[in-house]
Amino acid sequence: MARRAGGARWSELARELGVSAVTLKRWLSARSAHTDQATLRPVVVSDEPAPQTLTLVAPSGLRIEGVTLADVIAILGGLA
Repeated sequence: MARRAGGARWSELARELGVSAVTLKRWLSARSAHTDQATLRPVVVSDEPAPQTLTLVAPSGLRIEGVTLADVIAILGGLA
């Protein structure tokens, strides 16, 4: 957290991220408990709905995650 080390206040950083200072501190303390150095990663925010995905589980135990309904139909059609 270079900006924090450079003197940026928690409230300033939190305002830029759109969260409360308490939330930001909790995120960083939880993250540092798992690694040596906490990092924030950029995310892409979109108005488009997330694609709906399914998990296909066959009687044989085959498991395919993250497929669309069209994918499931094609897979099952290929098995017939």
